[in-house]
Amino acid sequence: MSFSFEELQWLQSSPDAGTAIAQAGELELSQRSVVADTAALRKAWGEHARAVAELVEARRIAAAKLPAELAAGWWTDKDAAQQSTPLAVARFRAWHLAALGVEAARDVTCSVGTELVAFKEAGLACSGSDIDLVRVAMARTNCPAVEVRVADALEPWGGTPGEKPVILADPARRNSSGRIHRLEDMQPPVSSLVATYPGHELMVKLAPGVDFVELEDWAGQVDVISVDGQAKEACALTAGLVSPEARDSEGLARRAVVISTSSQGDSVDALASWEPELSEDDVAARAGQPGRYIMEPDAAIIRAGLVRHFAAREGLWLVDPNLAYVTGDHIPAGMRAFEVLDAVPVKQLRKALQQRGVGKLEILVRGADINPDQLRAKLKLKGKGEATVVIARLGERNSTQRGGGVSSGVVAYICRAVAPDKR
Repeated sequence: MSFSFEELQWLQSSPDAGTAIAQAGELELSQRSVVADTAALRKAWGEHARAVAELVEARRIAAAKLPAELAAGWWTDKDAAQQSTPLAVARFRAWHLAALGVEAARDVTCSVGTELVAFKEAGLACSGSDIDLVRVAMARTNCPAVEVRVADALEPWGGTPGEKPVILADPARRNSSGRIHRLEDMQPPVSSLVATYPGHELMVKLAPGVDFVELEDWAGQVDVISVDGQAKEACALTAGLVSPEARDSEGLARRAVVISTSSQGDSVDALASWEPELSEDDVAARAGQPGRYIMEPDAAIIRAGLVRHFAAREGLWLVDPNLAYVTGDHIPAGMRAFEVLDAVPVKQLRKALQQRGVGKLEILVRGADINPDQLRAKLKLKGKGEATVVIARLGERNSTQRGGGVSSGVVAYICRAVAPDKR
């Protein structure tokens, strides 16, 4: 639940608010302790207790997306914190604009201002708007040097004369019925955003599972972005914001942006559809012939349809043309891998695992109608060893003779998990 305007005013202006926030910061505020913690805050701060707890809990959520020093003083509610873009993602987007020579940008669904922080860091003239009065007030506090207005995303407003800022929008992708998949069912509908800002370049944030076909009429590029292995969003860019390397390409350009965060700083690895990929002949020549290791590329790479590009860049090949697994005799830095020890038909899996003394088993399934939990129960393993089994359905022509006489169909690769090398 967000704050009322009166609650926010008290939190930002009362001489007692700092003490109240500090007290709440010492509490666990977990599901286990909520009754006792709420009672303690109500005893000390009466009607302000709920707002104090809301702010402290929201900042704890924000700490997973913002640097610690920024999160500690960030103005947000829990819903806004949960829905917000990680600053690492916003920074990449802002850097992309700056590299293109863009001078101004406006976030028309700015919420509490994360994207505005990134725009300012990148040296862009920026402004923002949101339909929520309380969130606009928080954005103004978070970004004191930025103009932020209360306005609907479909209400364009004037800025510096002659300036045509890039428009960034994040249409709502959920309603009371759950997740929204069609672009025209979002709020506001994407077609309405495009129609509202003629003459402006647009960046529209969407779910990572968006159907790329829906973008082809108005977008020139889509970035699929992950943070620490989880696909966070897709961002569709109009033609004037396409990466320079892609401007001679046909169709919708695709880029996977893989962001890794750490206390030492963030790293970004980008892979794009205009880069080399494995040819059909390359894929067919080695499919079904696993190397020493099997690996699954990052979720952004898979969702962007760039597995063959990744394999080409890293000197790997595909386990099967229809699966997202890659394989090879080395492990690219930062990837979790599975060292292949044997390959057997699923019917022979129990015997093979018993011979290896395996009792603890991780099961990964791709392309086969097998439930890992049901299979684990059926195997009834009792050994002390550990293993990972990668179960994959191979195309008829891509099967291989190995280990237990695999010839076609579903193959179980018995593997040893190898932790990522963080070099």
